[in-house]
Amino acid sequence: MTLGEGKRKVYMLLDEYSSGGIVEQDPDLEAKMADFFDTAQKQLARLCPVVRTCQIPLVPGQTLYPPPEDLRCVLHLRRGGRAVRCRWRGGMLYIPGPGRETVELEYCAVPATLDGQTPDGYEFEISEDACQCMPFFVAAQQLAADLVSDAGTLLALYDRMTAALGQSAPGEDYRPRQGLYRG
Repeated sequence: MTLGEGKRKVYMLLDEYSSGGIVEQDPDLEAKMADFFDTAQKQLARLCPVVRTCQIPLVPGQTLYPPPEDLRCVLHLRRGGRAVRCRWRGGMLYIPGPGRETVELEYCAVPATLDGQTPDGYEFEISEDACQCMPFFVAAQQLAADLVSDAGTLLALYDRMTAALGQSAPGEDYRPRQGLYRG
C-alpha cells in the first residue's frame, strides 16, 4: 500500500467524499495525515517486524562497529555461515576476532519517518495485512478531537485487526480442531 492509497482509505472512512465520489481534501486533515501514518507504521512494525540484512566488513584490529541507523533489535549475527553472539559496548556492535572477513547482520528495522514532505507514492515498509490496519488508526486519530463524531468505533476496529495479525503462517488457515471425539 502506498501513502496515497492509505490517505484515500482514510477519507473514505471519514466520509470526506463529495456527491460525485471525488475526495474533498481538507488541509487540516492533510497536514496531520503523514504523521499519523508514521505513528501507525512504527507501532505495527513491532507486531510485524521489518527484517533486513546487511554486511559488515571486519577491519583488522577493530572490534567496535556502528549499527545500522534503522536498527531496532538484532536477530542474528553470522560469521562464515555460523551464528555469532552479538554483544554491545557503548552503543556499538562488539565483534572480536580476526579481520578481513564479512559478518552478516540480520535485524528488525524501524521504518523510515514520514512527514508532510513524504510523497504519496511512498510504499509502506510493513506487510500488506498490517498496512490494511493503518487507515483505521489514522481515521480514529483524526476524529479524536472531534466532539461530534466517535473515534472509539474506528479505534476498536483497528485493535481487532491488529490482534488478528500474525496468528497463522502465510498461506495457512489456522482453525483449532477438537481432538477428543476423532473417529
